[in-house]
Amino acid sequence: MRSDRRATAALILLCTAVFLDSMDLSLVGVALPAIGTELALPDSTLQWLMSGYAVAYGGFLLLGGRLADLFGRRRMFLASLTVFAAASLAGGLLSTGATGYSAGLIASGLLTQVNWRLVFFLPVPVALLVLAVAPRVIPVGRTDGPRTGFDAAGAGTVTGGVLLLVYALTETNWLAGGAAFLLLGGFVAIERRRRDPLVPLGVFRSGRLTSANLAALAWACATIGWQFVAVLYLQGVLGYSALATGLGIVPMGLAIVVTANLAGRLIGRWGLRRTAALGLLVQGAGILLFLRAGASGDYATVLLPALIVHGVGNGLSFPSLNIAAVGSLPDDRQGLASGLVTSAVQVGAGIGVAVLAAVMAIPASPLDGYRAAFLSAGAFSLLGAFIAYLGLRVRAEPAAPEPTRTAPTSTRA
Repeated sequence: MRSDRRATAALILLCTAVFLDSMDLSLVGVALPAIGTELALPDSTLQWLMSGYAVAYGGFLLLGGRLADLFGRRRMFLASLTVFAAASLAGGLLSTGATGYSAGLIASGLLTQVNWRLVFFLPVPVALLVLAVAPRVIPVGRTDGPRTGFDAAGAGTVTGGVLLLVYALTETNWLAGGAAFLLLGGFVAIERRRRDPLVPLGVFRSGRLTSANLAALAWACATIGWQFVAVLYLQGVLGYSALATGLGIVPMGLAIVVTANLAGRLIGRWGLRRTAALGLLVQGAGILLFLRAGASGDYATVLLPALIVHGVGNGLSFPSLNIAAVGSLPDDRQGLASGLVTSAVQVGAGIGVAVLAAVMAIPASPLDGYRAAFLSAGAFSLLGAFIAYLGLRVRAEPAAPEPTRTAPTSTRA
């Protein structure tokens, strides 16, 4: 009985940590216009507050999983949460140049009305509470087998490559783009040579896994990129306050929660491929409905229907893509599969925000810039639907094992 209570407490604690992650993006998103005004930052710089976080998260997520295997999951959880809390505190102090999502929208609106720095302070007490309780309810655990080292070179090259790619897309910098492809090529070369790679490239022989990750990347480009543009549009064009912006987007979050709880039944009836593709199509339709808004969009008749449609599509597609990705590999590689799809979402968020910020700057009229960005976000969602419909019908096949090497190779990072 006591072990059951401890397991329940551990689950609640881990859910709280996930809550912090989803809340963090929506907190910063609603506060972006206030941050830009006070610090005199252009939109092209503001986008790095979201895309830089997302890309670094995605790039180092797999390395974090590998470190957890080597040094213990509880130890890495506590260390990482400490860094998270310290970074949130620093974000509020320094003067520098689904339920969690909805809660973040409301809290950010309320706090930004007072001062945008408070949005960085909000996660700190929650993180400290988790840190205080975690050692009591999360078991120490153990790692099996020798500690063969971790792939710091792989994590560094892939994260640096994606960051440079995002920078190149934002600033139209061809030199940065060339450097990005060199780093990403280096990442592939490193992974092929290592005995203990960050990402065993053989897993991508599973067409279902590859399709699920590509569709998840397109999903994030669409919905996270849309959030960045929509917040700027609501406050910059329609004149919404930060609080009104947060409350205005909440119906989308509620639609996501309701639909996600129904997604399991639809997946059982329609299958993953149809559910994921339909969800992405509906999400894209909700994004494209924002094209009707114009310079004075009415909330009840124009914005609210678009938000609800977007949320319904989001709630259908996200669970489907995650199940497809995780179910594409055998049981002993479930952690890798989960890490890959989460990384795809975070990297997609960074790329989507960067691309949409660049698209916004092309037209001469700001309103035309927002329309172009909404159109681009809708196109990302439609691309994801196309990938999901074609790729997820491939039957789940176990990825081929990495070839056995007869000669030892270097394992140094």
